[in-house]
Amino acid sequence: MKNIRLRAPELEDIELLYKWENDTSIWQNGCTIAPYSINQLTDYITSYDGDIYSAKQLRMMIDDCDTGVTVGSIDIYDYDPVNNRAFIGYLIDDKYRNMGYASSAIIKTAEYCRNRLSMIQLLAISSIDNKESLSVLKRCGFTECGLLKQWIKRERDLYVDALMMQLFLFE
Repeated sequence: MKNIRLRAPELEDIELLYKWENDTSIWQNGCTIAPYSINQLTDYITSYDGDIYSAKQLRMMIDDCDTGVTVGSIDIYDYDPVNNRAFIGYLIDDKYRNMGYASSAIIKTAEYCRNRLSMIQLLAISSIDNKESLSVLKRCGFTECGLLKQWIKRERDLYVDALMMQLFLFE
């Protein structure tokens, strides 16, 4: 496991977030359909209060503790405090993929969700053709719990299926 820490976004992260949020090659893995401006990202960070109970989401940056480099980000979103569950999504900078950062961040986020937020489960959605992400999720203990037909739009008339993955935090 990588020696990482999760932390709140800072203004110093603007350039990285700008690069990641505007990389159209990864938009197909999420729900992004438009670029973000520096002003929008600055507003997001300066107004960010980290209160998952009101915002129903939490973004954390992933830092390598040994080098101090920020290698990615991980999001907890659609937080449901009544049913004690949420979705997660993550992004690892292309320079740091396949090095164990995603697994480490997911495991650390799951521990945080279980120990600090008393969540009972996490969910993730990945397109069926995103083999790397599905592999990471499975290594972290997620199991398939549903097939979402034609869930993610790739092109004008092309949709791909997605898998819903589930991790129980108290098993």
